[in-house]
Amino acid sequence: MCQIAFSIPDEVLFDTKMNYEQARQFARRAVALGYYTQSGVSIGYCSQIAGMTEEFIK
Repeated sequence: MCQIAFSIPDEVLFDTKMNYEQARQFARRAVALGYYTQSGVSIGYCSQIAGMTEEFIK
């Protein structure tokens, strides 16, 4: 399994009123949706990336 790390400035979290966990989940969903719509990765794999059931795409 691959892990990707990136930094989100505290100011962005403040401006979006997100905490660390909300920002992490948002990023996972965005990556999963991007893989699904742009790269043709299966909905099953994308749901695993997003940490959700397959219903998140529908």
